[in-house]
Amino acid sequence: MILQQPKRLLLITTGNIKNRGLFDLIRANAQTLKALFNSCNYVELTNDSIIGHER
Repeated sequence: MILQQPKRLLLITTGNIKNRGLFDLIRANAQTLKALFNSCNYVELTNDSIIGHER
């Protein structure tokens, strides 16, 4: 993170869920994730929230 590598990071903190649930979560939030990456380079996806960390 200090060296800006990787350029963007998606941290998924959902705990143990089935792959199907993970894919559904990502699909349901894809547009929001994409929009957040326009202003943040570090985004965290949880079971019930999306957190964009400032650059």
